[in-house]
Amino acid sequence: SGSVIQFTIGNVNLHSDGSLSWESYSGKTVAFQKVSSDRYPFDLSVSLNNSSILGAWFMYQKMHILLMALLFVVLSGVVLLQGRKSFSLDDDIKLGIKGNEFIAYGQRIVDLDKNSVSGMEILVRWIHPTEGIIRPDLFIPHAERSGMIIPMTRSLFVQVANHINSSSVPDGFYFSFNITAKHCADMGLYDDCMMFLESTKDKNISLVLELTEREMVPQNEQTLRLFKMLNDAGVMIAIDDFGTGHSSLSYLHNQHISVLKLDQSFVAKINTDAVSGILIDSIIELAHNLSLKIIAEGIETKGQSIYLKRKGVKFAQGYL
Repeated sequence: SGSVIQFTIGNVNLHSDGSLSWESYSGKTVAFQKVSSDRYPFDLSVSLNNSSILGAWFMYQKMHILLMALLFVVLSGVVLLQGRKSFSLDDDIKLGIKGNEFIAYGQRIVDLDKNSVSGMEILVRWIHPTEGIIRPDLFIPHAERSGMIIPMTRSLFVQVANHINSSSVPDGFYFSFNITAKHCADMGLYDDCMMFLESTKDKNISLVLELTEREMVPQNEQTLRLFKMLNDAGVMIAIDDFGTGHSSLSYLHNQHISVLKLDQSFVAKINTDAVSGILIDSIIELAHNLSLKIIAEGIETKGQSIYLKRKGVKFAQGYL
């Protein structure tokens, strides 16, 4: 046709006949023109090797096609680079749940008397396709406010149930999941728990639900009915991070609460001063008087473990 079209990526040249080479035609042609990208290592050049009008017409046609192809490549690159950054966090979380990006992680709960693992608290991590691992504090509060925490928790139930059924779990082992006020708005939580227990009934495991402190769970007729049904089904209710939120003491009026989790901020003060010791001992005594099981969070030293065991605290979790 008399035209020469060349698309250059770095040092590699794509010619109009589809061939690739490191040799440029620019020095062997006339009417040479080149357009370069400001953001990407792309060059597009066109030229003639004769002066025929027919050749120029073919050159225009091929240049038009190649420009469209270049536009597609550039736009595709932009989409890949941007990923899902243009989405709202709600949309991104929805896509993450649909794509199974929220992964269940377990933190062991140890029986201090037997020095063995007796249960596991289920935590969640977001394995984002473009951002990598996202910390829970960056998405959990938003998921709670938007209500997306409900399908997220449901997906964790399914993951853990599948793992339980495909592995060896000790008899009497228990798994705990965090729940919020949004979970208690209707009976959906009860249905999810029953599906979890039904799907793992051959493994003889127990289920614990931990009430988080970020939002107050209303102690109304709906919640009390939900907690009673869960309690009748063998599901234990725990107060998470006891002593740090405005609702901790009010939860104790609920007769269906059976577990108290001593917050790590109290555990960290063990053996530090007399006032802290009195406060910790008072919380432990309160739990014993109410016949509540105690799980101490955030144990990092042997001294903390020995102190709590001496005080009758049976279960613990933490780096130790």
